[in-house]
Amino acid sequence: MLKGIYTPNIIGIKDTSGNIVQLSELIRDCPESFTIFAGNAGYLLPALSVGAKGAALALANILPEDCCRLVSLYKQADFEEAKKLQL
Repeated sequence: MLKGIYTPNIIGIKDTSGNIVQLSELIRDCPESFTIFAGNAGYLLPALSVGAKGAALALANILPEDCCRLVSLYKQADFEEAKKLQL
């Protein structure tokens, strides 16, 4: 668990670092009930693949359908199409 960061009254965070290793460690070290969102469209698919539960993306203001489609493709396990869209 993240010492000094996780507290029971905080239910989640949005990570905008773009650092997939750091995001993976956050997901690993926090309880399953703690929600972690990707905050950077540049690593949305990798973030979902390591356990992010969703996203809050600036890009969604411009391309909302594509951002939602990528999450949907991931949830449907259509990783080839998700990868194409991510790229």
